[in-house]
Amino acid sequence: MTATTALDRFTVGSCEDLLALIPYLIGYEPDEALLVMTHCDGAVAQSSCMSRALVDEPDSLTPIIGSMRAATPGSEFIVVGYGPPEWADAAVMTVRQELRPGEMLCCLVVTDRLFWDVGAGEVPGLAPGHEFDPSTSPVAVQAIASGMSAYASRDELVAVVAGPGDPGPDEAAAWDVACECLGWPPGRQRAFVDDCLADAVEAGRRLDRERLRRLCVLAGGPMRRHVMVRTGLDEDDPAAYEQLWADAVTIAPARWAPPVLGLLGIASWRRGGGALLSEVIARLEALDPASGMILVLTDLRTRRPPRGRRRPHR
Repeated sequence: MTATTALDRFTVGSCEDLLALIPYLIGYEPDEALLVMTHCDGAVAQSSCMSRALVDEPDSLTPIIGSMRAATPGSEFIVVGYGPPEWADAAVMTVRQELRPGEMLCCLVVTDRLFWDVGAGEVPGLAPGHEFDPSTSPVAVQAIASGMSAYASRDELVAVVAGPGDPGPDEAAAWDVACECLGWPPGRQRAFVDDCLADAVEAGRRLDRERLRRLCVLAGGPMRRHVMVRTGLDEDDPAAYEQLWADAVTIAPARWAPPVLGLLGIASWRRGGGALLSEVIARLEALDPASGMILVLTDLRTRRPPRGRRRPHR
């Protein structure tokens, strides 16, 4: 289950637009899942995307619906079931039975690129359904232009934060060499970090493994505050920060992973949070349950990021 706060308002004029936008709101393309969102004051306030396994657990939905209702009193609910029509329709119906009069805004069942508006009385299998193509939706274009992105699946998203596992002898030796930067003068450390950020964020270049290792070491040590401030408040596109810290997480063994996971979480929050932020928090809880970043990111997940001006990549 994930929970997030939608950050940008979009003009959603049809069910097709809504379905095109959903992957960008939650961070990935849902499949065999039940999505429940609360809508208030023209914006999505919360979303929860539940796996089929969770949905099939007895009485699993009631506390989730109650929690979302309590978090945003007076909201309307959007419910979308993804997967085999019979299962998805039953899942949506279970939520509808939990809703109070006037709470239902939209209820859809989606299979591949076909949907049924079950809230309007359409029945999968009896009604022909509506074809849709997310790539033709102007809302999807707007989402991409605003810096949002969507992974192809939840598994692909999870893989981003999974890390490389235990390093072999050569990789362990390379990390020992990277740690030599801890002995550099502070001015050299900061200059190195700023050069990395200039290349990766401002110029959009991917860093090689040697530079990434040193950046991980410094981000977890003397330059921690500096990179946290840059990642959280910089005017550059947060998508570039997300890519940088995702690259760092990909190579960082467990010892060095928590700081860069925290930075990935901050960058993800600036882009809209969603499932990537939730997965970052989950891995931090597994690696370092005492990490203060868990509380920071958990709090950020309930907030809207600042809408600062973004500088274009040079």
